[in-house]
Amino acid sequence: MGVHIFTIILFFVVGFFCVLVGLFGWKWFLQSRNASMMLRLFGPKLVRVVYGVIGLSLIAMSIVISRSVGLGDYLMAKFC
Repeated sequence: MGVHIFTIILFFVVGFFCVLVGLFGWKWFLQSRNASMMLRLFGPKLVRVVYGVIGLSLIAMSIVISRSVGLGDYLMAKFC
């Protein structure tokens, strides 16, 4: 169960960060080496939309994984 919890938290945190980048368009992130290539190819608006979609997808994946492994039942049994 520990590996699943780590994966769920990792997906959620990275997804939340990507959504924030998409919403606020942080220059320090979008001007990094890897993101600047996408910025030159697609333009700033589309890159922000892509990061937002990636973030929402990662958050959705964390929810699907948590439901498939029964994380809610595990936490209820452990802490209640």
